[in-house]
Formats: sequence, C-alpha cells, structure tokens
Amino acid sequence: MFKIILLGHFLLLSTTMASTKYIWMQAEEKKLETGYCLEVNEGVDLKNFIRKKVFQYALKVKTEKCRPDNVENFFNASLGKCFSADQETKGQKYFKYLKTEKCKPHKTSFVILNLNSRARCYEVDKKTKGKEYYKKVKPEKCIDKESKIVWISSDNKSGRCYIFKQESHMKLQV
Repeated sequence: MFKIILLGHFLLLSTTMASTKYIWMQAEEKKLETGYCLEVNEGVDLKNFIRKKVFQYALKVKTEKCRPDNVENFFNASLGKCFSADQETKGQKYFKYLKTEKCKPHKTSFVILNLNSRARCYEVDKKTKGKEYYKKVKPEKCIDKESKIVWISSDNKSGRCYIFKQESHMKLQV
C-alpha cells in the first residue's frame, strides 16, 4: 500500500513537470544583467507575457535552469566583469555573472595600470595588455627585476613606500 502512494505522488510530480518549460526574460532590453529565468506552463503566450494582468503559472527559478548548451564566457572590459552567455545572442537568451577568474586567459602578466584615475596593480592578458582581461591584485605582484622600491617622505616623521616602474613612469603605493 505504501509503495502505491509513493508511486502515485511520483506520477503526479512527473505529470506536473512535463507541462512546464523554462524561459529567459529580460526586464530591460539593453541591460543583459536584468534577465531572469522563469518556469512557466507549456502553453503560455510569450508575446505579451509581461503585459497580461492574469496569466498562468510562472515561478522565478535558478538561472541554470535556462542555461542553453551553447554557452561561452565573455569579459566586459568597461565593467571589468566576466559573464556567461549564450553564443547566439551574447546574453539576450541567457546571462550570468561569473567570478573574474573564469575569463582568465592562459597567458597573463602583472602591470601597473591607471584605470579610473588611480594607479593599481593588475593581472592582464598578455596579448592585449588588459583590453580583453584584467583583475586588480595586490601591489606586491607588480614587483619585478625592473621595479625600484622608493621611499617618499611626507615630513620628517612619516612617508610612504612605492613601487616605481621606470619604463612607464608610474608609481604604486605598497
């Protein structure tokens, strides 16, 4: 008797799951990060889905439920962020922010860059020197054999230590 009840629940669950599908919706068309995944009834009208006052079952679910097979990682240099997106539309059908390391190329180097009006140490892709990948790292990573460590005093009792790069004429506080 117990097995029949479990079987009955299993059949009920599998029938319910078979009548749903997962769709990707974007709240704002030009902002990929506003997208989310919904579980909806199989027959839902997607054309006017958002504008309808009354609609069938819809549930916001984890992003991975909408993940297509053709996903690729991309790095947005203007934001300094890594994201995963569908290859076809580059994020209009699927989008998820990832840790920056997921976009890291095989060959990188450490350089001092002046991004956002402040010099900092970054790990960058060797090919483009930061146009396709960069990540802020500890200042010590930028010390190499060409670096000079200098002390610049602000008065008789205090000062700061800097990494100075001769070729770029940039200094970075350590």
